[in-house]
Amino acid sequence: MIEELLAPLLERGFTVVRRQYNDVGNPAEEVRISSASPSGDPLIVVLATRNQAVDDAKAMVERLTEKYNLADGVLLASTVDSWQGQTNAITVAIHPLSGADQLDEFNSAFGRLAVTCTRATHGLLMVARVGLNDLLGEAPARPGTPLGEPGSRSLPRQTHQRILETFGRATLKLSVTME
Repeated sequence: MIEELLAPLLERGFTVVRRQYNDVGNPAEEVRISSASPSGDPLIVVLATRNQAVDDAKAMVERLTEKYNLADGVLLASTVDSWQGQTNAITVAIHPLSGADQLDEFNSAFGRLAVTCTRATHGLLMVARVGLNDLLGEAPARPGTPLGEPGSRSLPRQTHQRILETFGRATLKLSVTME
């Protein structure tokens, strides 16, 4: 699905506009970075946590790079953990719990979701599996106190739910045609 969503953008090409700031924080010049000749941070990065999802994302990047003859720095795939501390223009993220049938310690960690959501400077597309809301709603609560706050919380369920609730959301329905 991600490949189909990216294809028109990559086929036509695109430009990212960044604003430079002077020494006192006032807006200065605009910098336009074209997908035909990228520079600086990568333009699009696909982030995933689960091994198979990362392997699939890397294979997709290879196919699209070859198909559209993309320059280095246009499209990359990485694990969330490897991408920590780096930025890119657009992040296409596979929600860490998309391949999970329960909130395991690794994929439900708040830090992993925070990194996933904060790498992009221009846009974030979070892709999640059908039923993620049900998984979060039915998962048993685990007590926790984020950042030393008093009282208990239903972590990590509550954290994931709150972050996802802030996003504009849409559902894509796939139809399978049998011949």
